[in-house]
Amino acid sequence: MKAILSKKFSVILNFAIFLTFFAITASAISIYFENKIEKLETDLINDEINHIIYTKWLNRTPKLVNDINNITDIRKRETSFTPIIKYFPDDKDNTTSRLYSTKEEFYNYYYFIIDALVNNFDSINLILIDSILLSSEEKDIQSVRVQKEFFNNLVKQFDFLFIEEKNYFDENKNKSETFESDQIFYLKYDNFLKKSLIILREQRDFYLNFSLNYFSKKRTQFNENNSKRLIEITDFAKLETRLIFSAFLIQFFIFIILQIFEITLERKNQNEKK
Repeated sequence: MKAILSKKFSVILNFAIFLTFFAITASAISIYFENKIEKLETDLINDEINHIIYTKWLNRTPKLVNDINNITDIRKRETSFTPIIKYFPDDKDNTTSRLYSTKEEFYNYYYFIIDALVNNFDSINLILIDSILLSSEEKDIQSVRVQKEFFNNLVKQFDFLFIEEKNYFDENKNKSETFESDQIFYLKYDNFLKKSLIILREQRDFYLNFSLNYFSKKRTQFNENNSKRLIEITDFAKLETRLIFSAFLIQFFIFIILQIFEITLERKNQNEKK
């Protein structure tokens, strides 16, 4: 009776040890793979934030380019009718026109362009900031640095133009006492306007050559990375299940061997006693 109880206790003890080791092994495997999966899921969440950024600029950049194109197209349409309007008999002077003066032709349009340039500089600065956030390799960082230098040079051109115009205005505005002298004063803004349009075209080139290309490339990269991560998560989950099941089989096999060994040893001892 005592031998039977001892045998049952031994079986229960070995089974408890088997369950303990299996639980520890399964937990270790689960922790390892859960950490792997959690890291991949964190990367996916971060990529969702990146997705918002590059999608925003891929949607917005064409609109910014279109706005610039509209500005230049409107200007072309206006200037095409300027010679005709100027010849309307609105006053005694054939060289000037009260219907469409140089102030409307150059000065007002110059400040309209200045407002557009300022808005574009704000957008370009935000694009460069977001480009750094999306950079994933040294090549990206170098590319953004080049564009940042381009941006700074363009701002310097703008500042120089703004100061040049301001000085001209302060020095000459009070000298304009007649309508004709006003026309001569505002005629200088044709030069300022041409310079501002050069900067505007440079801004458009930035949108076309950098912004669209950079964020399109990032979209492709992130889509590819996300696909790889989803595949890795699925593979890790499958591998985790297989390893836990394999650990169970191995430890169960060891448990059975130990039981057979104990039974064999016990029978051998009983035979020796007889």
